Amino acid sequence: MRKILPLNMQVGITVECWNYYRLALILTDRKYYPWYLWHLNQYYIDNNLQFTLDINNDMVSYYNDIIKTSEVNASNLINEIIRGIDEENYFMVYVDRYFMKEDVFFKNQRYLHEILIYGYDINEKYFIYIDINTQSGNYETYRISFDDLLIAFHAWYDEFDTESRQNRWVNNFLVVHGLYPVNRIELRHDIDQEIKLHLFAKDIRHILKGNAYTDKCTGNFLYSGIRVYDGYNEKLLEELEKNLHFLKEGNDISRGKSNFWILTHFKGMYECKKEFTCKLLYINKVTEKEVFEKELLDDIKRLYGFLKQTYELLCKFYFKADKGILNRISLNLVKAKKEDNEILYKSYNRLIEFLKKDCASRYMWEERREYII
Repeated sequence: MRKILPLNMQVGITVECWNYYRLALILTDRKYYPWYLWHLNQYYIDNNLQFTLDINNDMVSYYNDIIKTSEVNASNLINEIIRGIDEENYFMVYVDRYFMKEDVFFKNQRYLHEILIYGYDINEKYFIYIDINTQSGNYETYRISFDDLLIAFHAWYDEFDTESRQNRWVNNFLVVHGLYPVNRIELRHDIDQEIKLHLFAKDIRHILKGNAYTDKCTGNFLYSGIRVYDGYNEKLLEELEKNLHFLKEGNDISRGKSNFWILTHFKGMYECKKEFTCKLLYINKVTEKEVFEKELLDDIKRLYGFLKQTYELLCKFYFKADKGILNRISLNLVKAKKEDNEILYKSYNRLIEFLKKDCASRYMWEERREYII
């Protein structure tokens, strides 16, 4: 007997697994698209150039309207997962990748991480899961035998209370966010499917305003919205300048400070622009009107390509250590900010115009304008 639950592996936001795993579930069914329209639009970077979306500090409750998370009894792990998948539930399980045979960390390095299990084969005695391939940066499908899952899980669980730095971080992360060693994830079906265009407009307005401030909860200095470009031009180029001499001496790229982190998180910028285009196309489709004209959509596609080119320049820098590449990256960021600002401004105005004139009664413009302005 074999069962595999639906999973959308083509999710546009891949910058980190927390959102990718959840969106891979949510975007399997179009009834969840209205929720996605007005979520995960705002973005930030901090002093360490970590790119985050608008989930703030409460990462679990952000998805509460659409996902139910509950603890699983780990003493009967295999049967609990099989029974749960039969009930259309997914499972987030924390493991030590050192014991995962299909993993690049197998018998190589202790690495604690979570995997998303979405299928099984009783006859062959294995589970099907996804995890990020840290070499390619892509999310891929893997298999793990029932026995090996138990080994990898208990290796993680046995180390859970040790004093290693990574274990302390994971322990604290789970406690703070109300997660468990094994999490049952269930999509809610009684959700609000109203297409809340006024909230999408509000998000665009916040991105346009942007900000640079110190977060009261974490103490981190953050750049938000359109100001993210300023953060990259200040912090990114400063970080790359520090690494320029290091790389010119022929040092191993893997030892360069934060280089993998920088490359991984810069992807979030152009991924957001691609998803923004998809959301505008979605609005055109559901309203059956050309709210956003083709010229504007083409402008966003060009911006996406431009940011992707900047990402490729970053990759090139780590192999050539060329000062000229840094200058091109800086110029690209200035130009991208200008173009993005114009695109967001046009998108916001087109959406407000539509809400006022074309569907005022349906979307109760007068009642909802306070949420936007």
